[in-house]
Amino acid sequence: MREVGQGVHELRIRSKELTIRVFYCLGRSDTIIVFHAFEKKSQKTPVREINFARQRLQEVLDEAIES
Repeated sequence: MREVGQGVHELRIRSKELTIRVFYCLGRSDTIIVFHAFEKKSQKTPVREINFARQRLQEVLDEAIES
């Protein structure tokens, strides 16, 4: 999902009652890094969720650099 960051993907999980969105990216050694998930209640992804995902992604990337 470009709005969040380069290399970010979005997984949509749907049931009759709710829809969950999960943001993730691929890490080193074939790892998947899930850094944000939320219940989606409208057609458009809320700006606050995109901003929070950007923040969490940056925290994950910073942590990976420090390791």
